Parts: sequence; C-alpha cells; structure tokens
Amino acid sequence: MKQHLPLTAAALAAALALSACNRPEEPAKPITGSAENAQRGNVPDPSASGTLRSSGATSTSPEAPTRTATGEAASPGSIIEKNPTAAGMPPAQLSAADKSFLKDAAEAGAFEVEVARLAADHASDSAVKSYAAMLVDQRSATNDKLRQLAATGGVELPTGVPSDKQKLIDKLSKASGADFDKQFVQTVGVKENRDAIDLFERASKTAKSPEVREFANATLPTLKAQLDAAQKLPKKG
Repeated sequence: MKQHLPLTAAALAAALALSACNRPEEPAKPITGSAENAQRGNVPDPSASGTLRSSGATSTSPEAPTRTATGEAASPGSIIEKNPTAAGMPPAQLSAADKSFLKDAAEAGAFEVEVARLAADHASDSAVKSYAAMLVDQRSATNDKLRQLAATGGVELPTGVPSDKQKLIDKLSKASGADFDKQFVQTVGVKENRDAIDLFERASKTAKSPEVREFANATLPTLKAQLDAAQKLPKKG
C-alpha cells in the first residue's frame, strides 16, 4: 500500500500559485467619477456644467463666442461695424437737401391719402371711387417706406396735413356729385401727382444719399401710373 505523505508548507504554496495562474482574468471595470479624474490628472468632466475642479480650486469656463454664418468667431467690434444703428450708434446724417425732400414728400403723401379717403366716400362716379381707393393703398405704402427711410437717417417728419393742403380738403368736402369728382381728379389725380413726380425726379438725380436716390427712383413708376390713370378718368362737371 502507498503511504500518503503530509504536504509541507512549501508544497502547499506552490499549489496555490499554480491555481492562480490557471484562473481566467476578470474584465477590467470601467473607470468612472473621481477615479477617472485621478488617473487622467484631474481632467474636468465635460458634462460638469462648465465648472472645473482641480486640486480643490473652482473656476467657470467662459461663454462661447458669437459666430458668423461662416463659422468664424465674430468680435463685438465687427458686429457694431456691420450694424451701427442696431448697436445703439447714431444713424448716418443726411444732407439738408435730402432732409427737405423727405419732409416735402411726407406732407404731399399725407395730403393725398387724406383727400383720397374723402373721395372714396364722396365721389359719385364708380371709376373715381375705384381710383381713390387705389390711391389710398399705394400712397399709404409709399408713406410707410418714407417713414422707414427717415427713421434710418434720423429725420423727424411732420405729422398730419399742412395747413394750406387742409384748406383744399375743406373746400372739396363742401362739393358733391359730379362737381366733387371733377375737382378731385384735377386737384389730386392730375396736379398733385405732377408735383410729386417733379419732386421725386429731382431727388432721384440730386440726392446725396444713395438710399434716398433709390427710394425716389423706385417710387417714380407708381406716381406716373397714378397720373396716367387720373388722366383717363371721365371728365364731368
């Protein structure tokens, strides 16, 4: 019979070491939280709301700069240069002649809208009524553009109808029937439109501001069409 010898301490240690070598390795656990920061040398967590913590110190990351459509960072100076009015800077000053044109055009436009509204209600001829309604719409649109241009140039326009033009409205309001139609067509449709065309033609050639010249040139075709339509209205009374 074989005799079982007792294991010595050295033999037992060798057996344990061999068993450890044959055991499969466990997968490494992912490093998270403070352990990750410790291994990476206190690298901040990008999801930490812009707050950096390293060696007990705390600092807040600056806001991202505004970028242009091309993706380049836009400095405050470049934004002000491209849009000085929006940045609170005063608008470009217009010449005295350009300001005078805008004020004269505003007065003429306010009068034509006011008297055309009167004609839309008081005219007896349907063609004159239609012309008056068209004049209200078109001149109101022109007046809106005029106010925008004046605001950009820092020009304060007069409000309401001037006193001499108000007298014409008062005179027209006392007329009726075919007599009203005739006075309205001659006073507003023909005379006032001719005066407006002369005013805008001068501005289109002599205005110092490119924006004023462009506005005058863009408005002239509408004014000429209004004069042409007035000259085709029936002459009665």
